[in-house]
Amino acid sequence: MLKWLKDAVVKNQNFFAILVDAVRVCSLGQITNALFEVGGQYRRNM
Repeated sequence: MLKWLKDAVVKNQNFFAILVDAVRVCSLGQITNALFEVGGQYRRNM
């Protein structure tokens, strides 16, 4: 499920339906880490 989510984000597709399915079987941490791997993590400049 995480691979499908990452693939949809990389291909710039609408990933909301896949995200809803992923929430049913994956933890918030797993989903967050998968999206960070694809898009990077936002860090605010101080």
